[in-house]
Amino acid sequence: MTFTRESRKIAAAIIGLGNSLGLLTVAEGIEDKAHADMLLWLGCDLGQGYFYGKPIPAEELPSLLADKTPSPSLDTPASDPTMPLRLEALPTQRLAQLHAIYDGAPVGLCFLNRDLRYISVNKRLAEMHNIPVAKHLGRPFPEVHPNLYKQFEPYLLRALEGHAVSGIEVPYPKPDQPRQNYTTLVSFQPARDEVDEIIGISVAVVDITDRKLAEEALAESEDHYRHTVELNPQVPWTSNPKGAIIDVSHRWEELTGLTKPQALGDGWIRVLHPDDIRPTLAQWDISLSTGEPIDVEYRIRRRDGLWRWMRARAAPRRTESGEIMRWYGTVEDIDDRKKAEAALRASEARLQAIFDAVPVGLIIAEAPSGRIIKGNPQAEKILRSPVIPRQKIDAFRQSGAFRADGRQLDPRDYPLARAILHGEITGPDEFLYHAEDGSYTWLSATAAPVRDQNNQVTGGVLAIQDIDATKRERQRLREIVEKLKSERDHKT
Repeated sequence: MTFTRESRKIAAAIIGLGNSLGLLTVAEGIEDKAHADMLLWLGCDLGQGYFYGKPIPAEELPSLLADKTPSPSLDTPASDPTMPLRLEALPTQRLAQLHAIYDGAPVGLCFLNRDLRYISVNKRLAEMHNIPVAKHLGRPFPEVHPNLYKQFEPYLLRALEGHAVSGIEVPYPKPDQPRQNYTTLVSFQPARDEVDEIIGISVAVVDITDRKLAEEALAESEDHYRHTVELNPQVPWTSNPKGAIIDVSHRWEELTGLTKPQALGDGWIRVLHPDDIRPTLAQWDISLSTGEPIDVEYRIRRRDGLWRWMRARAAPRRTESGEIMRWYGTVEDIDDRKKAEAALRASEARLQAIFDAVPVGLIIAEAPSGRIIKGNPQAEKILRSPVIPRQKIDAFRQSGAFRADGRQLDPRDYPLARAILHGEITGPDEFLYHAEDGSYTWLSATAAPVRDQNNQVTGGVLAIQDIDATKRERQRLREIVEKLKSERDHKT
């Protein structure tokens, strides 16, 4: 049976018949291991022959059994590790089990004989083909799938030559959606009989469409992320829990000329301004020890040798137990902002000097609350009261103001209130102001609203002048004129 195919088939048929009837099958004449392994693989129960022992006299049997190591029997696995294990079920049960496994597999499976005819096909593959199982059986593969055969032919021929081919990615057409394909991994495994002769090909088709779409989406996402990082003006970086840099964007080299390997660890410190090294590392040490995020500004030397201000920020990523596993951060160029801030501070200083030096009292308030932001010394001198930031302008209206005819000024008619509430430019208005010290002073007031880029009123500015002396002088002159007119009329 190890040389003749027909003999093997006769032995297999007898063993199968015995198993199906629930009878023990005994193989006689087993003379070598090849016979024993083959009979074991076919499912034979018992065996006898010279391979296990030759006839001996009865009196020698006890000593033989005492000394002899038991020979392999047909009811134990074969000693050859490559020999497949037999299933303990009866043939009909084994067939039912295999059919359940075959049809329940989420993978498309089929078996082609040497003529490439379908011998079996499972439901999953039939669904992928959109062809019933029955219309596969007995038909040649090229006839069922002429287009696929052109793709599969080289692999099928290699399998018939005994070469397994696996993991071939193939676009598999969807019959019900001609413009769409499955993305599949196809494997071709040569099937061999008990003496290693190739009797056909086992084909497995795995649908990886969803996985492929996920991989493409992930690749696209990673591509978008890479482009985002490359276009981002910030420089991403990563450090280990001890603060050693383990990754940094290539933009660091563009900025500093320091290559990525040179910047790793504590190499990045080489481009820091000497005055900024100690305070920067001190803040970094505090964050490493406390786990608090870091936000620090320092100067770096650019490729061209100039110094630029940078801002570095980072926060830790922790494990479930709370231990820091990584620090993730960014470095951004803030040199233009620092220069703008310096220019703004210089401009503010100049404006403040002008604000304080003008001989006119100035008060700035926000809208709509009417809270005072600031006032200059001249305003405090004129109002005879300190101008306190965050104080409401109502504080200066409580003492009261009066028109020339003696009527008290309504709070809504105060120049700064009109500028804030109605967006009006007012004045100059003259009124008699009653100060906190009880004195009365004639003032001239002009107010204008402050607007943002959207033309919304965000505050107001009040300019006041002390016109008390001028006002009283004008009043004295009017009285003299009136007296002269009266004397002239009396003479007449």
